[in-house]
Amino acid sequence: MAQVSPSIALIEQLSKLSTQLADGDNTEAKNQAIQLSRQLTGSLSHPASSAVELAFAPFITVAARIAIGMGLFKLIADNNGPISSKELAEKSGGEELLIIRTLRPLASVGVVKEAGERQWEPTPVTHAMATEEIAAGHRMM
Repeated sequence: MAQVSPSIALIEQLSKLSTQLADGDNTEAKNQAIQLSRQLTGSLSHPASSAVELAFAPFITVAARIAIGMGLFKLIADNNGPISSKELAEKSGGEELLIIRTLRPLASVGVVKEAGERQWEPTPVTHAMATEEIAAGHRMM
């Protein structure tokens, strides 16, 4: 009998959670799905890619801290629709190029959405980052 690859086994386990996730309120099933998804990502990723990603991970934290300090998450979250880097620069007092270089790494991990050329939209994470409680936690780091 052929052995099932770890990735296929994880996909099957995720699939079995679909009925529990359908109602949207099952926290235990959500947590299980998140854990399995992380394991699946690890099993599918090339080791060299994972190693490089690990090297660049601190930049995400630094970019988030800069964005909090400049008030970018709140500006993006409070805007109705996309907001340009130029408008963010005007409202925050920051340089447009710094804003672009701060937001692009954050967009790569879904913290904000790059909606077009120098255009930014909020994601659910943006709204969370715009709250004082979460911003305070990042300022403490």
